[in-house]
Amino acid sequence: MAAKVFDAAGGYCPTFGILGAVMGLIHVMDNLADPSKLGCGIATAFVATIYGVLAANLIFLPIASKLKMRGQMEAITRSS
Repeated sequence: MAAKVFDAAGGYCPTFGILGAVMGLIHVMDNLADPSKLGCGIATAFVATIYGVLAANLIFLPIASKLKMRGQMEAITRSS
């Protein structure tokens, strides 16, 4: 059951990253009149995307895989 939670979190993290990117780009659109603020907003948007993808692929999905493997090993041990 715990593996499913981490697997779902790994699936949702990139979505949250994309939502952060959209929010950052909306903020950029608010500041189109001031070019000095555009770089910061675009950087924030890309960082949100990177955090979402990295959290999924470096934290949640590996934990889910490890928990699945441990569950399978425990099932094999119990059936023996």
